[in-house]
Amino acid sequence: MSSVDQSARAGFIDRVRHSWWTAPVLIAVVSRIWGTGLVYAFGSGSWTGFTHPPAAGPATTWDGAWYLSIARTGYHAAPLLGVDPNGYHDFAFWPAWPAVLAPVLRLVPEAWADMTASLAANLIAIAGLVLWVRVLEPAFGRRNAIWAVAFVAFAPSSFVLSMAYSEPLFLLAGAAFFLARTDSIRRPLLAAVAQATRVTGFALGATAIPALLRSHGRDRRAWLTLIAPVLVFAGWWLFLAYLTGNPGGFLEGTPNWLHVTGQQSGPFSWQPDIAHDSRYGRPIVIWAVFFTAVVVGSLLLFRRRLPEFGWFAVAALVPTLLFASWQSMPRHALVAVPAVAAFIERVPVPLRWVLLALSALAEIVVTESMVGIRLISP
Repeated sequence: MSSVDQSARAGFIDRVRHSWWTAPVLIAVVSRIWGTGLVYAFGSGSWTGFTHPPAAGPATTWDGAWYLSIARTGYHAAPLLGVDPNGYHDFAFWPAWPAVLAPVLRLVPEAWADMTASLAANLIAIAGLVLWVRVLEPAFGRRNAIWAVAFVAFAPSSFVLSMAYSEPLFLLAGAAFFLARTDSIRRPLLAAVAQATRVTGFALGATAIPALLRSHGRDRRAWLTLIAPVLVFAGWWLFLAYLTGNPGGFLEGTPNWLHVTGQQSGPFSWQPDIAHDSRYGRPIVIWAVFFTAVVVGSLLLFRRRLPEFGWFAVAALVPTLLFASWQSMPRHALVAVPAVAAFIERVPVPLRWVLLALSALAEIVVTESMVGIRLISP
């Protein structure tokens, strides 16, 4: 190899080493290998119990089984799992993620469905995590941005980023949204995509509130960003009314999910579960600590005078705190990446290493409890 080639190679390696994306990519990839390993290690003995609808493997259990079913056969007016006097409707799950998953699954044999769904989720999660560093860097600096993404990537509930769940797509949509200019049409479009992904997609629309306040309601593009999720919600409501033949069909899906079998929602929803089985104790404590840290971080965003990030985090966290079960709250909180950044910014660097290690270890406990042990039938 000539000296010119050696110099070019050394220059390329040096550019890669000092590029903004090198560390985030490494963190994202390692975290997804870690999360995937945990899911398949702990889910290998339990996934066959998910039969209504059926899972294809450890990565398509729980909500993943429902998304897999929708990707394969679409939505149904009747409940797929009947529980007297109601039932679990597949349209409780929003359409953007199964719309992405469906064409991917058509490219592979049926036996590969689980691994394919996991791979798709992992790749989307990696892209989302890396882009979030770019989003956070102007406000928090590159070092804190990378730390924040590391904590999201190795959060106790981040194993879901390696499963056929909608969180990876929401994570990517959120990063792309904040990277778009405030006056760009991409912002309302991405807010619409987020709403089609999860019921809390309106959190991206809420980022328009500061602009509307500053402009005294005259900012038309901010109005479009705010209204885009509302239009998607209305369209979804009308579709479900047509599907079910019931104007209130939507209420049989997402809002009714927990109540079908008598599960509770809200910050005290853990009480019946811990009374039922003491194995819930450790994940309850871990998830409470993580969710509390994200809530504190969301409040710090306003103190840091970052109202767009603040409104996004609050709009994402408050509905899940009030209406979700304790099991879902920490994975919903994963998307509030700016709140994690605001919290981590206040933590000394040596302590960050300790907390990151504890978080990764906590992910083992939570994955074992929620993937490896079927305490509640799906």
